[in-house]
Amino acid sequence: MREWLTSTTSHMQLLQQIWRGARLGGRRESRGREAPLLGIDRRFALPAALALISLAAFFIFTEVRKSEVRDAAVQTWSSTERLHALTDVRALLTDAETKQLGYLWSGEPAYLTQFLDAKTKLTGALDALQGVYLEADEGTRLRVQRLAELSRAELQAMDETIGRFQQVGSAAALGRAEAAPNTELRELFDRTRGEERAAITDAMRLWESRHRASTVIMAVGTVLNMILVLWAAQLVTRDLLYRRHLTQDLESVVSARTRELIELSNHLQQVSETEKRALARELHDELGALLVAVKMDLSQLRRHLPSDDPEIDKRWARIQSSLSEGIDLKRRVIEQLRPTLLDNMGLCAALKWQMQESCGRAGLVCREHFPADEPALSSDAAIAIFRVVQESLTNIVKHARAKTVDVSLEIVDASLVVTVQDDGVGLPNEQQARSGFHGLSSMRHRVHSLGGELRIEPGDGPLGTRVRIAVPLARLKAVVVEHA
Repeated sequence: MREWLTSTTSHMQLLQQIWRGARLGGRRESRGREAPLLGIDRRFALPAALALISLAAFFIFTEVRKSEVRDAAVQTWSSTERLHALTDVRALLTDAETKQLGYLWSGEPAYLTQFLDAKTKLTGALDALQGVYLEADEGTRLRVQRLAELSRAELQAMDETIGRFQQVGSAAALGRAEAAPNTELRELFDRTRGEERAAITDAMRLWESRHRASTVIMAVGTVLNMILVLWAAQLVTRDLLYRRHLTQDLESVVSARTRELIELSNHLQQVSETEKRALARELHDELGALLVAVKMDLSQLRRHLPSDDPEIDKRWARIQSSLSEGIDLKRRVIEQLRPTLLDNMGLCAALKWQMQESCGRAGLVCREHFPADEPALSSDAAIAIFRVVQESLTNIVKHARAKTVDVSLEIVDASLVVTVQDDGVGLPNEQQARSGFHGLSSMRHRVHSLGGELRIEPGDGPLGTRVRIAVPLARLKAVVVEHA
């Protein structure tokens, strides 16, 4: 059964591969020619049909043989069970006779006890014997029923002999016990056992013949499997070659599209930073001047229009406070759009200001490690690194639940290395790969656009996260020359 299932499964898998390969081959090689039959190349139609027919015939033949082998196994098991039941009855009957004679000859109570035990077992064995013959033909059931009746009669006769022995003595009882055996009972035993042995022999012969046939079928199936394997290997090889060429074409297209998208993204980032810079300048020059002028004019009016009314004084104070808050808001918006310290004082000064802003609002302890001599960076490189650090600090404030933040900038092996480390709850690896974390994706893209590397890894201690940015100085110099 297991061999048949394995063979049938392998056939189905191979035919499925051949069918798929034939369809692919038909679609590829029928371009510009006559359409294939049912989506299959005409060269593969006849072999595929023959393979399906042979598989169907093999399946039907195997099913028939399997049913015959199963019937033979059932017959063998049934006949064996019946033969065992007959043997048990015969052995228990002989044992009861032996224990009866031992008791009659010796008068020992132990023989009587053993006889009663054999009698009890024999009663159960007779019931079991009739039970295993319930599904036999009518003639066999009647014969077994007759055998059980004679056995019970024989057992009853033994009981009567023992009773006579206990009443009148051993001579008469022994004469009755040593009477001629029941010839009909012995013939029924021998005939029934002979039929069961013959049934077992026939079933075994049938099983052996079917086993030989199954061996031949398995040999044929193995040869067919080998042919199908070779055929499928050829089709799969052709398909793999086709897919390899197709994959190479797709990879070249994807690479070209990826380069275009990267260039477009870099351009959009540059445009965005340029627009932020222009907007910050306009806010500083135009809106800042307007707010300062209004504040100065209000101060002049306040001095030239004195009043003793407390309500008017409160309104003047509120107007002055609102203007001051507006000026502060304008300053914060400008710094968020384009930090003025970045253009005027450099990257380190802008990072210090950003750390004070972020850590001051969140109540964090911020530690900085900046070099005495800041490396010269282009405007694009400086704003890219600043945005990455800014996004890292924002993530720490929002998600890390940290108490301490360390930001360092150093030159290591001709690379500018910027590290942001916290002692918070950490960032699981699976979260880094989720598409919803656009901030992390933006950070990676900014660093990659500079030819650098961004790594997000566990911190030095048991908790925390470290964001490490490494950008080659040669790449930064190239950026400087490019935008000079």
